[in-house]
Amino acid sequence: MRNVFRIIIASFGSLILSLWAQAQDADPLEDNAQSCYAAYFAAMENPGLQANMASEWIDLADADFETRVNTVAPYIGGFASMMYAESYAGGVSQNLTAELLRYMRPAVLNAAVGRVAHCDEVYGIEPAIFPNSDAAFQTAYRQGLARMSTPEEIVACNQVYKAAEGNNGIRQSPMGALWANLADFDYGMRLFELELYADIANAYYNVPQNVAYPPEETSWAGKLSAALETQDLAAQQVYLEEVSLCDSAFDMPDTLVPGPMMAPEITHAECGARYTSLIPFYGQVPQTQAYFRQRSLHTANYVKLLAPNQPDQEILQALEASANTRVQSYLKEDGQPDPRRLMQAFDEVGQCDRQYGLSVTIPPEELHRAARMAD
Repeated sequence: MRNVFRIIIASFGSLILSLWAQAQDADPLEDNAQSCYAAYFAAMENPGLQANMASEWIDLADADFETRVNTVAPYIGGFASMMYAESYAGGVSQNLTAELLRYMRPAVLNAAVGRVAHCDEVYGIEPAIFPNSDAAFQTAYRQGLARMSTPEEIVACNQVYKAAEGNNGIRQSPMGALWANLADFDYGMRLFELELYADIANAYYNVPQNVAYPPEETSWAGKLSAALETQDLAAQQVYLEEVSLCDSAFDMPDTLVPGPMMAPEITHAECGARYTSLIPFYGQVPQTQAYFRQRSLHTANYVKLLAPNQPDQEILQALEASANTRVQSYLKEDGQPDPRRLMQAFDEVGQCDRQYGLSVTIPPEELHRAARMAD
């Protein structure tokens, strides 16, 4: 098992380093110096990490972190870079100390060791630290996946998730009708997971200031707040699409995914036309007319959610026009309703009922009799 883990992680690490080399003319030893210095320094200052996680990672118990720190230091660069590295490493170390004293969360501790294991791979440390459990292997995989994202992508997703901190109302957005699990949207979990697997501090350090700290009006926090305040459904949909993309990129648990109403088997406009087309046949039964009109408006709401910028009147007019065409198809040559075609229309309405989880519309008994007699 030990050799299998070594082969898999080594292959994955080689793939990532290869992708980096293709993407830019850079030296992995220098690119990783800041983050690896911090990872090694934090482990050196917190021997409790080794004591508590030795069973999860191969060769962790006897790892020499002082030698590792000295191995990485020459790659950091000049005085200013070294000052930043020491400051950053000190912060990472303090956070790890607090974790060991207060929470002892396995996911956080595995993340700390996972970064060390990656650095061993980059700097050719022997014996290198490798996963020895499912949780450790998953940590190595998720961190490797995150390293395939650019700093700009990491910062962007961090800001997308943070936007929901002050705008938790997004979970009650009407757009929830299109997203399968929006009501359970957990931005706190996403931020926690991203911090475990992506090097967020290093990402912010490596992007321009205007990207790391955009103006309020152009940041997602500002745009989402405005979208909720003004009920701008189009902007809310764009935000949720960004969340879904970030969830997929970082393999988040409970990924935000489109629900069946995002791309239904029968289009919302088609169902709206089916419901609307039966209204004219119940001119003397206002209650039945209201029934079909209500269901037609139900479908129109979905049309609106998918095309928020389309005027309401335009949506309704399009449904009416399509319904009028269907009405003509239900008539015989003499202009009278054809019971058999109307029965088929009710069957089609029933398909839409089932699609929306509504009670199935039952054709009137007299229509049944008329259709049987026509046969």
